[in-house]
Amino acid sequence: MEGSGYFIVQQKHILKKIRWLWILCLPLLSDCTPLYFQEHRPPLEPFRIQNLENFPHRELWYGFVFNGEKVGFTHQTIRPIPERQLFLITSEAHLRIRFLGMDKRMTMISEDTVRPDLTLVSYHYEQQMDGKPLRIDGSVEGPSWTSTLSVGTVVGKIKARIIDNRNSCKR
Repeated sequence: MEGSGYFIVQQKHILKKIRWLWILCLPLLSDCTPLYFQEHRPPLEPFRIQNLENFPHRELWYGFVFNGEKVGFTHQTIRPIPERQLFLITSEAHLRIRFLGMDKRMTMISEDTVRPDLTLVSYHYEQQMDGKPLRIDGSVEGPSWTSTLSVGTVVGKIKARIIDNRNSCKR
């Protein structure tokens, strides 16, 4: 009996140490965003794009940072398709996070074909998350929207009619 009492006292002592360790580690587990990023004020005027032909940024690169380590990037381009009077917006993102013994990889590729006023003509999206593929293709023709979703060998199709409500909220 004496031995079991000693074990209980020893166990309580260990639990107290663990509790204090958690309390001391809480600041380390908090958000590290302020260390790497600064807050920016919103612009005085909203950014308005009237036409992609006048858009100044044809290629953009961004990096992803997690806990002070660069874990991925994204690359976006806007290219004109002059013969069709359209634009192709492509975006590619790669992300790999290794945290608490987990290794997560994600790749996303998108291609959007749009008119100069940004109305959608067609799209193609591919996503790969830990080796599992997802693919979405679609197009807009007149008042019809068609999309195909592929997950592995499973394929689903959606077709719908588009209702234009853009002018219904104007007074």
